[in-house]
Amino acid sequence: MLEEYFAKSWDALREHYESGQITSERHLQAILFSLLNADPDFSETYSISIEPKIAGEGDDLTKSGLIGTIPDMIISVGLEIVAVVELKFTPRAVPK
Repeated sequence: MLEEYFAKSWDALREHYESGQITSERHLQAILFSLLNADPDFSETYSISIEPKIAGEGDDLTKSGLIGTIPDMIISVGLEIVAVVELKFTPRAVPK
């Protein structure tokens, strides 16, 4: 289901990207955040954290290599992380 929300948002974001309206990675991040949160079904289920610094202990975190990183977004359901998102902005390119 999460993939469907991202696909729908990415389709809407494409217009902004291809028209040159998006000028930076943070701008891309802001639009994606807005599009995802505008969907009431998404926002009822998921929470988005923007550029959180990952800290903590535990085998899962250690094995993942995420400790100390700052991803663009973390999507969670309650306290469970369901997606770690890293965006890349390439001016004058087609989004994929």
